[in-house]
This record gives sequence, C-alpha cells and structure tokens, in this order.
Amino acid sequence: MKTNTAFYKKRATILACATLAILAFTIANMAQTADLTITIKSIKGNKGNLMIGVGELQNPKSMKGDMARITNKTTTVQIKEVAKRAC
Repeated sequence: MKTNTAFYKKRATILACATLAILAFTIANMAQTADLTITIKSIKGNKGNLMIGVGELQNPKSMKGDMARITNKTTTVQIKEVAKRAC
C-alpha cells in the first residue's frame, strides 16, 4: 500500500500551527486578566454581608464582584479574572 507522505507532512504542519495559535491566544488572554483579593478591616459591626464590585461604570458588562460575610470586623473577597487596564 502506497502512503502519501506529503499529505501527512502538510497535515502535521497545519495541526502544529493550529496548536501554537491556540496556545498563543490562551497565553495572551491570560495576561489580560488577574485575580484580585480585597480585604477590608475595621468594619463597624460584625453582622451581615458586604458586596464588593469592580469594573467600568460606563460598561456594566465589565463589572465583576462577590459578596462576603463580615467576621471579626473584617471581610475578604476574591474576584477572579478581573480585566487588567493600562494606566
């Protein structure tokens, strides 16, 4: 049986290029976001929850946030994948 090595080489090259493109896109996308941890201390009172949000007010879809319980007059919220902004 005759094999078409040119076809398989072309196929392997295309597959390698596609894999590298996906990897480059993933790395670039990861560099544009970061996890943000916010700790607030000296809160008056020890009851309830505190809602914390970050983002651009002009773009409500960019807003991310979470709610955390107040314990010992302190609360900590971790917000995942917050978009990085250039200053």
